[in-house]
Amino acid sequence: MSSNLSVKRICEYCGNTFTAKTTVARFCGMKCNSRHGKHRVRQLKIKASEIEVKQTVALGLSAWL
Repeated sequence: MSSNLSVKRICEYCGNTFTAKTTVARFCGMKCNSRHGKHRVRQLKIKASEIEVKQTVALGLSAWL
C-alpha cells in the first residue's frame, strides 16, 4: 500500500529545500547523505587524533617531572 505523502524539508547538509516522500528524510538525495556520512567519519577521526595527542603530551610532561 503506497501513500501520496509529500513533506517540504530542508536538507541537513546543503540547506536546500526538497520534497520528502517519507516523514524521516533528512537529506535531499544520496549525494548529500554520502557527503554527510563522510564528514561525520572525518570529524570522528580528527577527534580521536586530538585525544591521542593530548594523552601523548600529558605522558611526555609527566616524564619530565
